[in-house]
Amino acid sequence: MDALIALMRDDLLVGVMALGATVDQALLPGGVLRDLYFLAEPLANAVERIWAHERVAANHGMMTDILRELTSACVVVGKDLRILHANASANALFKSTVDGPAELNFSDLPEDLAGRVYQVLKAGAPMTPFRYRFQDKLNRLFLASVIPFQSKDALLPSSALLVLEDRTQSEQIKRLEVEAANLRLVRTMADRLAHEIGNALVPISTHQQLLPTRHKDPEFRVSLENALASGVKRIGRLVNQMVFLAHDHPMSMESLPLAPLIEEAFKEAQRHLPIQTATLRQSNESATAVVIGDRPALRHALTEVFINAMQANPADAKVAARTAELQAEHGVRWMQIEILDNGDGFVADAAGQVTEPFFTTRSVGLGLGLAVTRKVLEAHQGRLEIQASEGGHGGCVSLFLPLNPLPG
Repeated sequence: MDALIALMRDDLLVGVMALGATVDQALLPGGVLRDLYFLAEPLANAVERIWAHERVAANHGMMTDILRELTSACVVVGKDLRILHANASANALFKSTVDGPAELNFSDLPEDLAGRVYQVLKAGAPMTPFRYRFQDKLNRLFLASVIPFQSKDALLPSSALLVLEDRTQSEQIKRLEVEAANLRLVRTMADRLAHEIGNALVPISTHQQLLPTRHKDPEFRVSLENALASGVKRIGRLVNQMVFLAHDHPMSMESLPLAPLIEEAFKEAQRHLPIQTATLRQSNESATAVVIGDRPALRHALTEVFINAMQANPADAKVAARTAELQAEHGVRWMQIEILDNGDGFVADAAGQVTEPFFTTRSVGLGLGLAVTRKVLEAHQGRLEIQASEGGHGGCVSLFLPLNPLPG
């Protein structure tokens, strides 16, 4: 019977060495048997390398098959800037002419894309996906990614994968969805505006019809004056809401002392909602606090919050305004303006929706007040936060404005 010697790598059996004759130490010259067993170790190493090579080849083949089937353009670039693989989509995208070289070369990549691939190969860090358009294909939009291929212990990648996903159709669909949503919003806005303006005009129209016969009646003249004033204020507020909703950036920027601005906004709210018992208490961390922004826009934003606070308890509206300077990440300083009322506050569901256009918990009004406030603050790189009330212990609305430019 032939002799068999196991080929081991650590505790793993990787193969068997078979000899053509029975091993008998008595029949072998000295040291031959020992050499046979020593030979087993390099043979085991060789078998293991063959296995590893086969696994790498299989993985490479699988990766090639995957990249070939992808509709996105995929290019694998080696650290020596050789193109290791390019699928059919990449060849169709990057080849300048049909009669060009059969294989894609690094020089076929646009200069800006090639520069990003080179940067990833030299730095070893993946690049944030970015939108890309070719100079001769401006009607097509791609999402580009550059991903390094790097072993765990290596300092730099051995290759990088460039992927360009055609987003032209998805962007067109997204744009159509936005346009459809905007059309629905315009339709809703037109319907609500017509209804609200109509309500404001009813008293004026009624007085206009009675004017020829009652114009000398003092009581009628007072009633007419009140109807005109109320209608003008109501329609004026709607106009302002539309104006500030339409602006994505402040119309002007100036230094605004905060305490007087808050006082002005509260008085403006009282003009729109004349509650005799309404009071305001200011509590300023800094009496000289100043913000930078568009005065009419910020005054209107605060006015809308004050109107909402006064409506929370019309019988006895008590409103408080607290300001404080906050320090956040990246050295950004914020001015926080908290508006508190003595109403029931916002329930959790309403707190999450109250800044959406046309959302209202009341039977009158458009439901645009806090939506306009949020838009104005966002135009100033600020934000609006609505806190849900626990146990109906009053409402709290927080306005945040940056005191120094935000990064980016």
